[in-house]
Amino acid sequence: MEIIEDDHDHSNKMGGSSLPPIGILLEKDVPAAATTTTVGILVSSGGNELCGGGCDDDISRDILQCVSHGSVSVCGGRPEMEDAVTIVQNLLPSSNNVRPRNHDHGGEVKYDFFGVYDGHGGSVVANLCCERLHKILVTETVSSNLDGIEWENVMVSCFEKMDREVSEKEVEIKSIKSQGSTAVVSLISKDKIIVANCGDSRAVLSRAGSPPIPLSQDHKFKPDRKDEMERIEAAGGTVINWNGFRVLGVLATSRCIGDRYLKPFVTSVPEVTITSRNESDEFLIFASDGLWDVMSNKMACQIARKCLEGKVARISSSLLDHTCNAAFAAAVLAEVAMARGSKDNISVVIVELKKLIQEVKLMVSMKIMEDDHDHDHHSKKDDVPAIPKVGILAYHGSMSVCGRRREMEDAITVIPGLLPSSNRNCPCDHDFDFFAVYDGHGGSAVANLCSEQLHKILVDEIQGSSNLDKIDWENVMVSCFLKMDGQVVSGKEVEDENIKSIGSTAVVALISKDKIIVANCGDSRAVLSRAGLPIPLSQDHKPDRIDERDRIEAAGGTVINWDGSRVLGVLATSRSIGDRYLKPYVISVPEVRIISPTESDEFLILASDGLWDVMSNKMACQIARKCLQGKVASISSSLLDHTCNAAFAAAVLAEVSMARGSKDNISVVVVQLKKLI
Repeated sequence: MEIIEDDHDHSNKMGGSSLPPIGILLEKDVPAAATTTTVGILVSSGGNELCGGGCDDDISRDILQCVSHGSVSVCGGRPEMEDAVTIVQNLLPSSNNVRPRNHDHGGEVKYDFFGVYDGHGGSVVANLCCERLHKILVTETVSSNLDGIEWENVMVSCFEKMDREVSEKEVEIKSIKSQGSTAVVSLISKDKIIVANCGDSRAVLSRAGSPPIPLSQDHKFKPDRKDEMERIEAAGGTVINWNGFRVLGVLATSRCIGDRYLKPFVTSVPEVTITSRNESDEFLIFASDGLWDVMSNKMACQIARKCLEGKVARISSSLLDHTCNAAFAAAVLAEVAMARGSKDNISVVIVELKKLIQEVKLMVSMKIMEDDHDHDHHSKKDDVPAIPKVGILAYHGSMSVCGRRREMEDAITVIPGLLPSSNRNCPCDHDFDFFAVYDGHGGSAVANLCSEQLHKILVDEIQGSSNLDKIDWENVMVSCFLKMDGQVVSGKEVEDENIKSIGSTAVVALISKDKIIVANCGDSRAVLSRAGLPIPLSQDHKPDRIDERDRIEAAGGTVINWDGSRVLGVLATSRSIGDRYLKPYVISVPEVRIISPTESDEFLILASDGLWDVMSNKMACQIARKCLQGKVASISSSLLDHTCNAAFAAAVLAEVSMARGSKDNISVVVVQLKKLI
């Protein structure tokens, strides 16, 4: 298994396998119907054609108790992965039961097992629960008739035995006495849903025609859980408000497995619900509080339903296949939770109880644009990558995500064959394709205006040139940026009374077969991958760059360290378009670099600082290369097709950035200069 690591030693436990939450698992290492990971998201899927862990060969083709399932675990804003997930199809009846190998199980009740464990103080207890709790359950029921079992007693007994096993580990693991884990587990048969919950993870059922139905109740000190506070106080403990209500001022959940130092106040006894299934049941969501802290039951069910119905645009239309809709829904929920500011690990399991999409419909979220000169792509608020073919040069893909910001202030423009302009007859050996990333601040107005106008200004600027091959591109680019800045500063093009305090960075690339021209103003960045080595084609304009500081001070300004070096203590970039109130210290003059492509050039990455704040040039190029080589396991293998690998690479880079804690909008354009697959 080849992994691209980040700078931290993370672990992500799921079903007994350990993977870094920010890494890439190459497809050649992924067995069929196994767990895969995509850039910080550990994805597992299963369904009618899939047999998960714990299935015997003779029952692998049985009709399972759910249509499909999918799960995802992300490290999120935490430095360590402390969650764990277990999924075992056909756990019960156990293979330990005495029965002929070829026995007809048609009349036998079968149960699938799902468990989400959210550790705290470390990952040891969650991982132990992940490995052992379902096995304890098998042992507990091995001699029983499943139809006549008292499930509440069984679940309580299993949790208590699990808790004792954790305590017994203290001899070999000294720190375990201060570690614990919540647990929400479920057994699902064709007519029953049994949920046992201990802690603040949660199970929610979506039933058509009804509001979301919670199948568990959080063990937290909310107004509706006064019973938990009374139980703790009756045992001699106390609840202290220390950054939220906590047992003895320490633990924010009142029940869990482990945490021996907080007993008897914190108990491992679960609350158990048993729900009869009906034809209106759609799906179940099991998740750790990393999801529920930022999302209501209603919102989670709405998002999951849209995914399961195939109504969410995706990178690849083949993802509409019913065997992976649940995995996609789980991934989307995790991503939305991160975008909404979740600071915790996030683990989500989706269990599809009936098909919500009756027939696979082709939904194309990718638009292939051939050699057209008048197409443009503005990705101001879209989170869906586009995959136009770039003239006759290459393929590109782009992705813009709001991330943890409340407003999308980035914008992207991509125009294949922008030059020569279609309105004149100019001799030129090659077409020029145009790519740009604009990162706004103070609002989106300036970035959006640049996205609409800068390439048009460029066309007008070279209108009188007799031959593009002989143009002084540095002077042209400087002139275009200054004219764009003039439009913004004048305020005539923008209906925003705050326009004087709004600005945008800009990194622009013109690419032909014999030239790559990059103009940069601000802290967005362009990086070229050449024979596996990252080559920066722009240099960030930061106020603490020595030449930039000297320029600002020579103009009468100052650089103040206020949460980082800032011009007048305000702006963290020393060049931008707009920001009239900071002139002449902040200028719109770009730095321009012109290089000749070589046969070793592989791809170009243009991105806003939402990517570069958390990722080096080297890491970004490593990730993009693996995607372009088709060596990254994805939810859909069709993403490995060369026409969309660039878009997939852009999406992966954005996703890794969020997983690494980027707090900004993230916009990425990947331009593939030659086929790597």
